[in-house]
Amino acid sequence: MVLVEDPRRGYAIGFQTREFIVDRGRGPEPLLAVYVPTNNLYLGDVLIVERARALFPDISVEDGIRIFLTGGMALPPKVRL
Repeated sequence: MVLVEDPRRGYAIGFQTREFIVDRGRGPEPLLAVYVPTNNLYLGDVLIVERARALFPDISVEDGIRIFLTGGMALPPKVRL
């Protein structure tokens, strides 16, 4: 699970699906692909974010699925990063 700041929506929680490197002539840039479901779990957005700007909460993938399926009601009252 990954917590990222989405400029359009504020913070978004999603699933890290890939970590990769991009080189645009200024050296390697580590990036993450983060899948953020928008309708149940089968539709969503893929955000590409700088790895340094990603936060990794202590939420398992199973708990993350519960959070999405309950519309956020399963989100714990306290999350550690």
